[in-house]
Amino acid sequence: MAPWERQKHEGKKKFAKLSFPGIKPIHFIILLLLLFGGIAFYFYDKYQKAENLLGESIVAENQKAIDEVASLVEVPPGTPRVTTIEDAGQFAGQEFFSRAQNGDKVLVYVQAQKAILYRPSTGKIIEIAPIIPTTPTPIKITPTTAEDSEEPEVPPTESPVSPTASSE
Repeated sequence: MAPWERQKHEGKKKFAKLSFPGIKPIHFIILLLLLFGGIAFYFYDKYQKAENLLGESIVAENQKAIDEVASLVEVPPGTPRVTTIEDAGQFAGQEFFSRAQNGDKVLVYVQAQKAILYRPSTGKIIEIAPIIPTTPTPIKITPTTAEDSEEPEVPPTESPVSPTASSE
């Protein structure tokens, strides 16, 4: 009987054992864990460095916009909140953003209650407006019966920024 026929009759096929002389299986497992841990640390470190570079570039870009606006117009004291407009279409109907384009910067000086719309691509200030703080008004809801099916009217909210002056 040939060796391959003998295996069929024994019922189970025997597989060759992978063996490394002098290395116990537990040592091999530990070595694999260290290898995977090293790879994971490498990619985590790369991720952290990329995230830091991105944060630093955003801070530098915002500071550049603040400095350019300060060279064009007298800005209030303090550090503004800077936001980049990514979708100008979402501000449709708001007069302050009527001429806004994607990539424009909005500098908001909270203490001075002033907002500045700046276009870095042309180096121009598009709009300057005061911030009008809105206080939420409490809504009075009274219980109604089945006969009174009127719902209380909720007043529309206003834009926190209204234009007063513009310069180009």
